Amino acid sequence: LGRPTYLGNEITQSVDFSIKTPPAIGLIQVWQLETRLDEFLENSKNYSSLNFKTFDTKKGRKGLLNYTIWDYTFTTSDAEIHSLEAFFDDKPYMYRISLYVKSKDYGPEVRKIFDEMVNSVSVK
Repeated sequence: LGRPTYLGNEITQSVDFSIKTPPAIGLIQVWQLETRLDEFLENSKNYSSLNFKTFDTKKGRKGLLNYTIWDYTFTTSDAEIHSLEAFFDDKPYMYRISLYVKSKDYGPEVRKIFDEMVNSVSVK
């Protein structure tokens, strides 16, 4: 884990992390949203500069929190990237977990790491 940074009004905390095997990077953030989470996510997807090759959305609930999972791929100048993101709704806060890995390195072990991170979330 990196050191927490405070990025401003909307993103109140952000921590970067990396995984050695398979090589991946990610972040954990706390946001204070001024809109509903569904609206925020729809706008984020629509205004993204990424050209998505694949995009899947799944909704769930963990304890008292509703969440949305994004599972998508996009291409950079270097490689195709597989991204997994979880967005937990704790109005007005949103907790985000994002994991990015080159598609060639993506496999069940990456998904297992991400799912364990999502399942570890609890808000008191």
